[in-house]
Amino acid sequence: MAENFVAEELTSYGRKNLFSWEGKSSEVEFVIEQNGELYPLEVKSGTRTRSKSLQAYCEKYKPLKKYICSLKPYEENGNLFKIPLYATEKIFDR
Repeated sequence: MAENFVAEELTSYGRKNLFSWEGKSSEVEFVIEQNGELYPLEVKSGTRTRSKSLQAYCEKYKPLKKYICSLKPYEENGNLFKIPLYATEKIFDR
């Protein structure tokens, strides 16, 4: 349900085409484009935000930013932005 919520939020902000990424045994829910760059967006329905899939994506593509939407409060750690689910639109402020 959390993934569907974020998908609805993304489309309400004008994202017409939503893309995901799949590795051998991993999946990142969304890959979003901002200013010509691609960034992974992992969605977690709870407060546990550790993600092997996000780590696998980042090791392969080395994005400048990465996002996790979850029930946790906002947190910024280097190029990792943890955004509360209710504030998904803040991704586009970065």
